[in-house]
Amino acid sequence: MDAEIKAKWVAALRSGEYKQTRHLLRTTDDKYCCLGVLGTICAPEKWVKETQETDPGANTAYYHFAGEESLLPSEFAEKLGLDGSTQDKLTILNDGQEGHRFAEHIEPHSFEQIADWIEKNL
Repeated sequence: MDAEIKAKWVAALRSGEYKQTRHLLRTTDDKYCCLGVLGTICAPEKWVKETQETDPGANTAYYHFAGEESLLPSEFAEKLGLDGSTQDKLTILNDGQEGHRFAEHIEPHSFEQIADWIEKNL
């Protein structure tokens, strides 16, 4: 990963400017997962707000980043130096993971903890 992008990402995660969410890149109330923060600092123009009618008269709004809601598009992420397994790991750190026979239980990590992981591993 490019050192300048990594430094901006880590600083953004630690800044307190971004509120954290789980399971989506970005919510309509501007909460982000760690990957959503990266998308925002690298290409804010790629966010698109959509409205989906779920029930007659009820609309659910959401954001997608270049068509994706929970992971950055692979081509975009790879240009930044993130392969699919790294995105998966960051998603698990952000969202947590239920333990089962083949996987350990992982509690959701704060942006500060994720920034530490990024510094050590990317």
